[in-house]
Amino acid sequence: MSENGRLTLFYSYDYTDIKDVAATASTFIQADEGPVGTNALGYRYSYDTRRTGLNPNAGVLFRFGQEFGVGDATYIETTAELTGQTLVLNEEVTLRATLEGGFLSYTDGDSRITDRYFLGSSTMRGFEPGGIGPRDPATDDALGGNIFAVARLEAEFPLGLPEEYGITGGVFLDYGSVWDTGIGDPSILYDDFTPRTIAGVSIFWDTPIGPLRFNWTEPLDVQPEDNTKQFDVTISTEF
Repeated sequence: MSENGRLTLFYSYDYTDIKDVAATASTFIQADEGPVGTNALGYRYSYDTRRTGLNPNAGVLFRFGQEFGVGDATYIETTAELTGQTLVLNEEVTLRATLEGGFLSYTDGDSRITDRYFLGSSTMRGFEPGGIGPRDPATDDALGGNIFAVARLEAEFPLGLPEEYGITGGVFLDYGSVWDTGIGDPSILYDDFTPRTIAGVSIFWDTPIGPLRFNWTEPLDVQPEDNTKQFDVTISTEF
Protein backbone atom coordinates (compact mmCIF):
# COMPACT_ATOMS: atom_id res chain seq x y z
CA MET A 1 0.00 0.00 0.00
CA SER A 2 2.94 2.32 0.74
CA GLU A 3 6.56 2.17 1.92
CA ASN A 4 5.42 1.36 5.47
CA GLY A 5 1.92 -0.01 4.88
CA ARG A 6 0.91 -3.55 3.93
CA LEU A 7 -2.50 -5.07 3.22
CA THR A 8 -3.20 -8.82 3.38
CA LEU A 9 -6.40 -10.41 2.06
CA PHE A 10 -7.36 -13.95 3.03
CA TYR A 11 -9.99 -16.68 2.90
CA SER A 12 -10.37 -19.37 5.54
CA TYR A 13 -12.62 -22.31 6.34
CA ASP A 14 -13.05 -23.44 9.93
CA TYR A 15 -14.77 -26.62 11.11
CA THR A 16 -14.92 -27.35 14.83
CA ASP A 17 -16.68 -30.30 16.46
CA ILE A 18 -16.97 -30.24 20.25
CA LYS A 19 -17.83 -33.65 21.68
CA ASP A 20 -17.33 -35.94 24.67
CA VAL A 21 -17.57 -33.04 27.11
CA ALA A 22 -17.33 -34.33 30.70
CA ALA A 23 -20.58 -34.43 32.67
CA THR A 24 -18.84 -32.43 35.40
CA ALA A 25 -17.96 -29.57 33.02
CA SER A 26 -19.81 -26.29 32.96
CA THR A 27 -23.31 -26.51 31.49
CA PHE A 28 -22.36 -23.54 29.32
CA ILE A 29 -19.58 -25.64 27.75
CA GLN A 30 -21.84 -28.68 27.42
CA ALA A 31 -24.27 -26.50 25.46
CA ASP A 32 -21.49 -25.87 22.91
CA GLU A 33 -21.33 -29.53 21.85
CA GLY A 34 -21.71 -30.27 18.16
CA PRO A 35 -20.10 -29.32 14.84
CA VAL A 36 -19.93 -25.79 13.41
CA GLY A 37 -18.42 -24.86 10.04
CA THR A 38 -17.79 -21.34 8.75
CA ASN A 39 -16.27 -19.67 5.70
CA ALA A 40 -14.56 -16.34 6.20
CA LEU A 41 -13.12 -13.51 4.13
CA GLY A 42 -10.89 -10.97 5.79
CA TYR A 43 -8.14 -8.41 5.59
CA ARG A 44 -5.26 -7.24 7.76
CA TYR A 45 -3.55 -3.88 7.43
CA SER A 46 -0.23 -3.04 9.07
CA TYR A 47 1.80 0.16 9.23
CA ASP A 48 5.36 -0.23 10.49
CA THR A 49 8.02 2.49 10.83
CA ARG A 50 10.44 0.47 12.95
CA ARG A 51 13.05 0.06 10.24
CA THR A 52 12.16 2.68 7.63
CA GLY A 53 11.00 5.62 9.72
CA LEU A 54 12.75 8.98 9.78
CA ASN A 55 13.68 8.62 13.47
CA PRO A 56 16.13 5.73 14.03
CA ASN A 57 15.46 5.79 17.78
CA ALA A 58 11.67 5.56 17.64
CA GLY A 59 9.01 3.69 15.74
CA VAL A 60 5.34 2.84 15.53
CA LEU A 61 3.60 -0.42 14.68
CA PHE A 62 -0.14 -0.37 13.87
CA ARG A 63 -2.21 -3.42 12.97
CA PHE A 64 -5.91 -3.59 12.15
CA GLY A 65 -7.91 -6.48 10.74
CA GLN A 66 -11.40 -7.83 10.23
CA GLU A 67 -12.78 -11.26 9.43
CA PHE A 68 -16.30 -11.78 8.05
CA GLY A 69 -17.66 -15.27 8.65
CA VAL A 70 -20.74 -17.02 7.20
CA GLY A 71 -22.07 -20.56 7.41
CA ASP A 72 -23.40 -22.22 10.56
CA ALA A 73 -22.65 -18.88 12.25
CA THR A 74 -22.40 -15.33 10.94
CA TYR A 75 -19.92 -13.04 12.63
CA ILE A 76 -17.46 -10.18 12.33
CA GLU A 77 -14.17 -10.31 14.21
CA THR A 78 -12.20 -7.07 14.59
CA THR A 79 -8.70 -6.86 16.06
CA ALA A 80 -6.33 -3.93 16.49
CA GLU A 81 -2.92 -3.20 17.98
CA LEU A 82 -0.92 0.00 18.35
CA THR A 83 2.64 -0.03 19.69
CA GLY A 84 5.09 2.83 20.10
CA GLN A 85 8.74 2.57 21.12
CA THR A 86 11.52 5.06 21.77
CA LEU A 87 15.09 5.05 23.07
CA VAL A 88 16.05 7.49 25.85
CA LEU A 89 18.99 8.21 28.18
CA ASN A 90 21.76 7.95 25.59
CA GLU A 91 19.78 5.26 23.79
CA GLU A 92 20.36 2.84 26.67
CA VAL A 93 16.76 2.62 27.89
CA THR A 94 13.88 1.42 25.71
CA LEU A 95 10.37 2.64 26.50
CA ARG A 96 7.45 0.79 24.94
CA ALA A 97 3.65 1.18 25.11
CA THR A 98 1.03 -1.07 23.51
CA LEU A 99 -2.75 -0.98 23.18
CA GLU A 100 -4.36 -4.19 21.90
CA GLY A 101 -7.95 -5.36 21.60
CA GLY A 102 -10.39 -7.67 19.86
CA PHE A 103 -14.15 -7.85 19.37
CA LEU A 104 -16.34 -10.75 18.19
CA SER A 105 -19.84 -9.78 17.00
CA TYR A 106 -22.40 -12.44 16.01
CA THR A 107 -25.52 -11.72 13.93
CA ASP A 108 -26.48 -15.38 13.51
CA GLY A 109 -25.52 -18.02 16.05
CA ASP A 110 -23.36 -17.49 19.12
CA SER A 111 -19.70 -17.78 20.00
CA ARG A 112 -18.55 -21.01 21.61
CA ILE A 113 -15.74 -21.90 23.98
CA THR A 114 -13.46 -22.51 20.96
CA ASP A 115 -14.19 -19.09 19.43
CA ARG A 116 -13.77 -16.69 22.35
CA TYR A 117 -10.62 -14.91 23.52
CA PHE A 118 -8.42 -16.27 26.30
CA LEU A 119 -5.55 -14.01 27.33
CA GLY A 120 -2.16 -15.74 27.39
CA SER A 121 1.16 -14.51 28.73
CA SER A 122 2.02 -12.79 25.46
CA THR A 123 -1.10 -10.61 25.77
CA MET A 124 -1.43 -10.05 29.52
CA ARG A 125 1.15 -11.35 31.95
CA GLY A 126 0.65 -12.77 35.43
CA PHE A 127 -2.18 -15.26 34.87
CA GLU A 128 -2.49 -19.00 34.40
CA PRO A 129 -4.08 -20.17 31.11
CA GLY A 130 -7.77 -19.34 31.46
CA GLY A 131 -7.00 -17.57 34.72
CA ILE A 132 -8.71 -14.30 33.83
CA GLY A 133 -12.16 -13.48 32.48
CA PRO A 134 -15.69 -14.94 32.62
CA ARG A 135 -16.10 -18.22 34.48
CA ASP A 136 -18.82 -20.56 35.70
CA PRO A 137 -19.03 -20.21 39.51
CA ALA A 138 -20.43 -23.75 39.83
CA THR A 139 -17.45 -25.50 38.19
CA ASP A 140 -14.77 -22.75 38.05
CA ASP A 141 -14.41 -23.40 34.30
CA ALA A 142 -13.09 -20.45 32.27
CA LEU A 143 -15.50 -19.48 29.49
CA GLY A 144 -13.52 -16.86 27.57
CA GLY A 145 -14.94 -13.60 26.23
CA ASN A 146 -16.02 -11.96 22.98
CA ILE A 147 -14.13 -8.76 23.83
CA PHE A 148 -10.67 -8.07 25.20
CA ALA A 149 -8.63 -4.92 25.69
CA VAL A 150 -5.13 -4.63 27.19
CA ALA A 151 -2.67 -1.78 27.73
CA ARG A 152 0.99 -2.70 28.29
CA LEU A 153 3.72 -0.32 29.45
CA GLU A 154 7.32 -1.43 29.82
CA ALA A 155 10.92 -0.30 29.99
CA GLU A 156 14.09 -2.25 29.15
CA PHE A 157 17.50 -1.19 30.45
CA PRO A 158 21.07 -2.45 30.98
CA LEU A 159 22.02 -4.08 34.27
CA GLY A 160 25.69 -3.16 34.20
CA LEU A 161 26.77 -6.64 33.09
CA PRO A 162 29.28 -7.18 30.26
CA GLU A 163 27.54 -6.80 26.90
CA GLU A 164 28.67 -10.24 25.73
CA TYR A 165 26.45 -11.83 28.41
CA GLY A 166 23.40 -10.59 26.51
CA ILE A 167 21.44 -9.92 29.73
CA THR A 168 19.27 -6.84 30.33
CA GLY A 169 16.49 -5.96 32.75
CA GLY A 170 13.01 -4.55 32.51
CA VAL A 171 9.88 -3.47 34.37
CA PHE A 172 6.29 -3.57 33.12
CA LEU A 173 2.68 -2.75 33.95
CA ASP A 174 -0.29 -4.50 32.29
CA TYR A 175 -3.90 -3.30 32.56
CA GLY A 176 -6.85 -4.94 30.86
CA SER A 177 -9.59 -7.52 30.79
CA VAL A 178 -11.52 -10.05 28.70
CA TRP A 179 -15.30 -10.15 29.01
CA ASP A 180 -18.75 -10.75 27.41
CA THR A 181 -19.51 -14.41 26.70
CA GLY A 182 -22.68 -13.41 24.87
CA ILE A 183 -24.60 -15.98 26.93
CA GLY A 184 -26.45 -13.41 29.02
CA ASP A 185 -26.67 -15.51 32.17
CA PRO A 186 -26.34 -13.31 35.30
CA SER A 187 -24.70 -16.14 37.27
CA ILE A 188 -21.52 -15.98 35.15
CA LEU A 189 -18.68 -14.27 37.01
CA TYR A 190 -16.85 -11.30 35.46
CA ASP A 191 -18.99 -11.26 32.31
CA ASP A 192 -18.80 -7.47 32.22
CA PHE A 193 -15.70 -5.29 31.95
CA THR A 194 -13.69 -6.02 35.10
CA PRO A 195 -10.15 -4.64 34.69
CA ARG A 196 -7.06 -6.17 36.27
CA THR A 197 -3.66 -4.61 36.90
CA ILE A 198 -0.38 -6.54 36.99
CA ALA A 199 3.14 -5.19 37.62
CA GLY A 200 6.41 -7.01 37.29
CA VAL A 201 10.10 -7.17 36.51
CA SER A 202 11.83 -8.99 33.67
CA ILE A 203 15.21 -10.41 32.76
CA PHE A 204 16.02 -10.61 29.04
CA TRP A 205 18.66 -13.13 28.03
CA ASP A 206 19.93 -13.50 24.48
CA THR A 207 20.82 -17.22 24.45
CA PRO A 208 22.10 -19.49 21.63
CA ILE A 209 18.62 -21.06 21.39
CA GLY A 210 16.93 -17.67 21.08
CA PRO A 211 16.04 -14.62 23.17
CA LEU A 212 14.38 -15.61 26.44
CA ARG A 213 12.33 -13.46 28.78
CA PHE A 214 11.86 -14.26 32.49
CA ASN A 215 8.93 -12.46 34.13
CA TRP A 216 8.23 -12.09 37.85
CA THR A 217 4.77 -10.63 38.39
CA GLU A 218 2.84 -9.07 41.25
CA PRO A 219 -0.97 -8.64 41.05
CA LEU A 220 -2.02 -5.12 41.99
CA ASP A 221 -5.74 -5.40 41.25
CA VAL A 222 -7.24 -8.82 40.49
CA GLN A 223 -10.47 -10.67 41.29
CA PRO A 224 -10.87 -13.42 43.95
CA GLU A 225 -11.55 -16.18 41.40
CA ASP A 226 -8.65 -15.29 39.09
CA ASN A 227 -5.76 -17.74 38.81
CA THR A 228 -2.53 -15.76 38.94
CA LYS A 229 1.08 -16.87 38.65
CA GLN A 230 4.23 -15.18 39.84
CA PHE A 231 6.73 -16.43 37.25
CA ASP A 232 6.88 -17.48 33.63
CA VAL A 233 9.39 -17.88 30.81
CA THR A 234 8.60 -16.81 27.26
CA ILE A 235 10.37 -16.29 23.98
CA SER A 236 11.22 -12.61 23.78
CA THR A 237 10.32 -10.89 20.51
CA GLU A 238 11.34 -7.52 19.14
CA PHE A 239 8.30 -5.29 18.84
